[in-house]
Order: sequence, then structure tokens, then C-alpha cells
Amino acid sequence: MMEQVPAGTPRSLRALAPGLVLPFVIVSVTRTHYAGDIGAFMNWADCLWRGGGSLYEGCANYPVVGVLASGGVVGIIQHAFHLTDQATIATVFRYYLAFVDAVQFVLLSVLLRGMGAKRPHLLAFVVMALPSAWAGGSMWGQIDGVTQVFLLASLVVLGAGFRAIHDGRLTSSALCLAVGITCCMLALLTKQLAIFSMPWLLLAAGVGYVQLARRWRWRGIGVGASALAAALAACVFLDRTFPVARQFGGSSLLYVWFGGGSDHDRVISASGFNLWMLLGRAMDSSSMIPFHIIRIGGVAIPLTPNQCGKVLFVMASMGLLFLYAGAQGGRAWLREPARPFAQGERARFLALLGFAAGLENLIANVTLVGTHERYLYHGYPMLLLACLYLWQEPRRLVDGRVLALLLASAGCYGGFVYSVIGDLPWFLFPLRRHELMATLHIVLLVFLLDAIRSVAGRAGRAVPLDRPTGAGYRA
Repeated sequence: MMEQVPAGTPRSLRALAPGLVLPFVIVSVTRTHYAGDIGAFMNWADCLWRGGGSLYEGCANYPVVGVLASGGVVGIIQHAFHLTDQATIATVFRYYLAFVDAVQFVLLSVLLRGMGAKRPHLLAFVVMALPSAWAGGSMWGQIDGVTQVFLLASLVVLGAGFRAIHDGRLTSSALCLAVGITCCMLALLTKQLAIFSMPWLLLAAGVGYVQLARRWRWRGIGVGASALAAALAACVFLDRTFPVARQFGGSSLLYVWFGGGSDHDRVISASGFNLWMLLGRAMDSSSMIPFHIIRIGGVAIPLTPNQCGKVLFVMASMGLLFLYAGAQGGRAWLREPARPFAQGERARFLALLGFAAGLENLIANVTLVGTHERYLYHGYPMLLLACLYLWQEPRRLVDGRVLALLLASAGCYGGFVYSVIGDLPWFLFPLRRHELMATLHIVLLVFLLDAIRSVAGRAGRAVPLDRPTGAGYRA
């Protein structure tokens, strides 16, 4: 007898189809791409095909996974299809990036479905259809989508690990937490921008490991540490695939951060936007020129965009940490350490985690100098994922007006990114103005910080664990 197919399977496939097809349609209709990055990837491909010995001697400035996902794939395209024309190589490469975007859509759908969101495939489609999701990735010809896949996969796996902890499955819990951290490390080994999401994802993994120790004591510590050690050893081995100067410990990641990376922070902006655009200076002007000098007695303290930006970033990040702790019900955690793992609380935990990670990216883009146009690529999907879920939640933790502002900002941001390499319709000319985009995102940051503050206020009245408020995480 033939095995019956579950009734919901064809319907699920039909629901996924639009989101799977959309990235390929976008690549087909948008011929614009940034030839400079494709040309760099072709050079990296040549270095790789010569054995990779000189890869980190002035050739590549991405960590190892990023080089393989860009130059490695370009090299395969060149040799597998015997292509030499850069435009043709760029087209094939962008279809590969469209496949990466399709994987993003699937991960978003899985995450939203596991969180109990209504119409998860439709919400995932909305996130991926907005220009913020594709203008800086598959259309541009950049691999930020690969990094985003690892970040989303980390959220999915950590959610599954939290459920395993709640269900009392030690081995599954330890494996999920280790795989989640591995995804984080792979994201870091792809492109540097992943760094702004890392603290929040690693915080979630840390919460999981604490619960392993609390629930299974020394056995939990042993199993968790063993799985984590194996995962980290694999990442360290991968990081040292190609020769790197001894001063960087043989690490491609350390080489990129401290030796071969871009020096964007020396200028106000590297084609992006930030708070310091409002000083009225040229984007390529030095970020070390003071905009004000404070005199205290006989001491003169120069205030520069570079230094003040870092101070503002740290202060805003610390403020976000306190707001996040309040939104998660920090005191309730102390009374009930198992709260994030309980049915009905896991989904909210993951949503607020994505909210914080997205806000961290937005804070970095607004406060730091040297930003380029794609700094918010990881921020918008996380913010949209979180706000769409929290808006649907029974307690309506995010106001519809905040969600509308976020959706509009995502569209404007995508238009801005497109304007860097393509021609926008004449009536969208305001999106080309860096000052306008900086102002818009400062306003967005204020509204989103207020939104998470509001969630923190309601968390003080959180319901007991035996009264779940949502569907929980079911991945």
C-alpha cells in the first residue's frame, strides 16, 4: 500500500511557492548590479584556483567562509560553465544569490511557523519582498544573504534547543545549542557585519547552557561542554584553512579585523548614512576632525565624530540591554529561571531576541562613522520578523503605527541602496539624499526603543508560567 501524504503538505508547498520563486523573478527583472564587487570576487577566485596560498596576502578581505561563498562560487561558475565574460558570470552568480534568498524565505517561514504566527508564509513573503531584503544582496551581487542564512538558522536551532530543554531531552538540547553557536561562528566567518547580531544570539545560547547546568547539573555541563568544544574546534579548523600571517594567529577572522579589513571608520561615511551626515560635511571627509571643543579650565577636549560615535554606540547598546532585560521580564527570570523555556514563552523570547539584534544593527548604523549603504541588511529582517510577530501576539505588544513606520522605512532603505548603483524613478529622488535617510532612521530608532520600553513595562505584569500567552516554539 502506498504511503499517504499528509493532507497539509500540498497546501504548504503552494504557500511556499511564491516566496521561493520571488528571488529569481527579482534577479531576472533587475539587471543592475555592482560590477566592482563581482570583479573583486573574480580576483579572489583566481587566488583560490592557484591554491589559496596568497589569498590573505593582500588579495581577499573576507574571512574564509565569505571567500568561499563569493570567490569560491565565482570560480566554480567560471570553470564549470567555461565563462570569461564578467557580465555573464555576474548574472549566474546573482541567480546563486537568489537561491540563497529563497533559503532565507524558508528559514523565516519555519521560524514564524514555529513561533505560532498567523500566516507565517505570508509574513515571510512580506519580509523578503521588501527592497531592504534584496537590494543589497541578490540584486547588488553581494553575499550578505549567506550571512543572514546563518543568523536565521541560529535562531531556528536555538528555538528547537529551548524546546528540547523544556521537554527534558539532554542530548538534543546540547546538540541544538552547539549547532546554534556554530551557525553564529559561520556568520562571523562570512562577513564582518554579523558582529552586531552576535551578542544577542550568544546571550540566548548562554541562557540555554545555564539551564542545562541547572536541570542536569554536572551531566548537563559535561554533555553541553563536549558538544560545544567539538563545534568550536571545527570552526577554528575551518578558520585556518588558508595560510595567514603568524601575527594574526593563522586566523582569517583576525586578519580581516586587525590587518586586511576596510578602514571605513576614517571617514564620515563610505556611501552610507549616519547621524554625522547632519554635520553637513563631505562623506569622505576625516572622521577625526573635531566638530566641537569643550574647554574645562585650561584643558581642551576635542569632540570628533569617530570618538563620539563609539561612545554613543556603547551607551545606546547598554540602554538597549537594560530595556531588553525588562522586556524579557528580568525579575521574573530570577524568580522562575525556566520561564524562557516554558510553553507560550519561547516564541516571545525569540521575537524579542530578534528585536534586540535588529536594534543593535540600527544603533550601529546611526551612531558609528564609516557606514556603507548595506549596514542595515541584517537589521531589517530581524526587526520585521520580531515586530510582525509581536503585532500579532494577543497582547499586541507592538503598535500598528510602529509596524507601519518600520515597513515604510524598509521600503525607503531598499530604494536608497538601489539608488547607489541604479537609477530610481524621478519621483523617488528624495531617497537618494543621505541626510533624509539619516533623519528617517534616527526617528525609527527612537520609535523602536520606545516600543521595546513599552514591552518592558508590560512585562512587569507578565502572566504566570501556567498561563501561556502564545503558541510557543514548535520547531
